[in-house]
Amino acid sequence: MADVSDYFRVVSIEENVLHIELKGFWSDEVIEQFGPTIQAGFRKAVVSLKGKRFILLADWSGSPIFGPRAEEHLAESMTIFKQHNGYKVVEVVPKALVRIGLQKAAAQTGEDDFRIVVKNFTEAREVVEELKQDI
Repeated sequence: MADVSDYFRVVSIEENVLHIELKGFWSDEVIEQFGPTIQAGFRKAVVSLKGKRFILLADWSGSPIFGPRAEEHLAESMTIFKQHNGYKVVEVVPKALVRIGLQKAAAQTGEDDFRIVVKNFTEAREVVEELKQDI
Protein backbone atom coordinates (compact mmCIF):
# COMPACT_ATOMS: atom_id res chain seq x y z
CA MET A 1 0.00 0.00 0.00
CA ALA A 2 1.29 3.44 -0.94
CA ASP A 3 2.34 5.99 1.65
CA VAL A 4 2.90 9.75 1.37
CA SER A 5 6.65 9.12 1.69
CA ASP A 6 6.46 7.33 -1.65
CA TYR A 7 5.81 10.78 -3.20
CA PHE A 8 7.13 13.51 -0.90
CA ARG A 9 9.53 14.05 1.96
CA VAL A 10 11.34 16.91 3.62
CA VAL A 11 15.01 15.95 3.43
CA SER A 12 16.37 18.84 5.50
CA ILE A 13 15.99 22.44 6.58
CA GLU A 14 19.43 24.00 7.05
CA GLU A 15 20.87 27.50 6.64
CA ASN A 16 17.71 28.89 5.01
CA VAL A 17 17.62 26.03 2.51
CA LEU A 18 14.57 23.77 2.49
CA HIS A 19 15.40 20.53 0.65
CA ILE A 20 12.47 18.39 -0.45
CA GLU A 21 12.29 15.23 -2.50
CA LEU A 22 9.38 14.55 -4.84
CA LYS A 23 9.13 11.16 -6.47
CA GLY A 24 6.85 8.66 -8.12
CA PHE A 25 4.05 9.20 -10.61
CA TRP A 26 1.76 11.95 -9.31
CA SER A 27 -1.47 10.76 -10.90
CA ASP A 28 -4.80 12.44 -10.21
CA GLU A 29 -5.56 9.58 -7.80
CA VAL A 30 -2.33 10.20 -5.89
CA ILE A 31 -3.16 13.90 -5.61
CA GLU A 32 -6.64 13.06 -4.37
CA GLN A 33 -5.29 10.62 -1.78
CA PHE A 34 -2.09 12.36 -0.66
CA GLY A 35 -2.32 15.94 -1.95
CA PRO A 36 -3.63 17.46 1.29
CA THR A 37 -0.98 15.63 3.35
CA ILE A 38 1.80 16.67 0.96
CA GLN A 39 0.58 20.27 1.01
CA ALA A 40 0.38 20.26 4.83
CA GLY A 41 3.90 18.84 5.12
CA PHE A 42 5.26 21.42 2.71
CA ARG A 43 3.46 24.29 4.45
CA LYS A 44 4.71 23.11 7.86
CA ALA A 45 8.31 23.06 6.60
CA VAL A 46 7.97 26.52 5.03
CA VAL A 47 6.34 28.02 8.12
CA SER A 48 9.11 26.56 10.31
CA LEU A 49 11.47 29.05 8.62
CA LYS A 50 9.52 31.81 10.42
CA GLY A 51 9.47 34.27 7.53
CA LYS A 52 13.20 34.13 6.81
CA ARG A 53 14.11 34.42 3.16
CA PHE A 54 14.89 30.92 1.91
CA ILE A 55 15.88 28.76 -1.04
CA LEU A 56 13.83 25.71 -1.93
CA LEU A 57 15.81 22.78 -3.32
CA ALA A 58 13.24 20.51 -4.98
CA ASP A 59 14.58 17.19 -6.19
CA TRP A 60 12.33 15.78 -8.92
CA SER A 61 14.89 13.25 -10.17
CA GLY A 62 12.76 10.33 -8.92
CA SER A 63 9.60 11.42 -10.71
CA PRO A 64 8.87 10.28 -14.25
CA ILE A 65 5.88 12.59 -14.94
CA PHE A 66 2.70 13.84 -13.29
CA GLY A 67 -0.96 14.32 -14.13
CA PRO A 68 -3.01 17.50 -14.70
CA ARG A 69 -4.29 17.80 -11.12
CA ALA A 70 -0.70 17.69 -9.93
CA GLU A 71 0.02 20.89 -11.88
CA GLU A 72 -2.70 22.71 -9.93
CA HIS A 73 -1.38 21.27 -6.67
CA LEU A 74 2.16 22.37 -7.52
CA ALA A 75 0.97 25.87 -8.44
CA GLU A 76 -0.56 26.10 -4.94
CA SER A 77 2.76 25.01 -3.42
CA MET A 78 4.62 27.62 -5.46
CA THR A 79 2.20 30.25 -4.18
CA ILE A 80 2.88 29.12 -0.59
CA PHE A 81 6.60 29.43 -1.33
CA LYS A 82 6.15 33.01 -2.55
CA GLN A 83 3.85 34.02 0.31
CA HIS A 84 6.40 32.90 2.91
CA ASN A 85 9.40 34.87 1.64
CA GLY A 86 10.78 32.22 -0.70
CA TYR A 87 13.70 33.55 -2.72
CA LYS A 88 14.46 30.97 -5.41
CA VAL A 89 13.47 27.40 -6.20
CA VAL A 90 16.28 25.21 -7.50
CA GLU A 91 14.63 22.26 -9.20
CA VAL A 92 16.52 19.09 -10.09
CA VAL A 93 14.58 17.91 -13.13
CA PRO A 94 16.37 15.49 -15.45
CA LYS A 95 13.24 14.59 -17.46
CA ALA A 96 11.83 16.96 -20.11
CA LEU A 97 8.18 16.04 -19.48
CA VAL A 98 8.48 16.92 -15.80
CA ARG A 99 10.15 20.25 -16.73
CA ILE A 100 7.21 21.07 -18.99
CA GLY A 101 4.66 20.27 -16.27
CA LEU A 102 6.52 22.34 -13.69
CA GLN A 103 6.72 25.25 -16.12
CA LYS A 104 2.94 25.07 -16.61
CA ALA A 105 2.42 25.03 -12.84
CA ALA A 106 4.71 28.04 -12.38
CA ALA A 107 2.84 29.92 -15.10
CA GLN A 108 -0.34 29.57 -13.01
CA THR A 109 1.31 31.70 -10.32
CA GLY A 110 1.69 34.62 -12.72
CA GLU A 111 5.46 34.60 -13.02
CA ASP A 112 8.30 32.16 -13.50
CA ASP A 113 11.40 34.16 -12.53
CA PHE A 114 11.76 32.46 -9.15
CA ARG A 115 12.77 29.07 -10.59
CA ILE A 116 16.17 27.73 -11.62
CA VAL A 117 15.99 24.34 -13.31
CA VAL A 118 19.04 22.06 -13.38
CA LYS A 119 19.49 18.50 -14.60
CA ASN A 120 21.45 16.97 -11.73
CA PHE A 121 22.03 17.26 -8.01
CA THR A 122 25.68 18.31 -8.30
CA GLU A 123 24.68 21.34 -10.35
CA ALA A 124 21.86 22.08 -7.90
CA ARG A 125 24.25 22.19 -4.95
CA GLU A 126 26.51 24.62 -6.80
CA VAL A 127 23.59 26.90 -7.62
CA VAL A 128 22.31 26.77 -4.02
CA GLU A 129 25.75 27.76 -2.70
CA GLU A 130 25.83 30.73 -5.07
CA LEU A 131 22.31 31.80 -4.11
CA LYS A 132 23.10 31.60 -0.40
CA GLN A 133 25.38 34.61 -0.94
CA ASP A 134 22.30 36.66 -1.89
CA ILE A 135 20.13 35.94 1.14
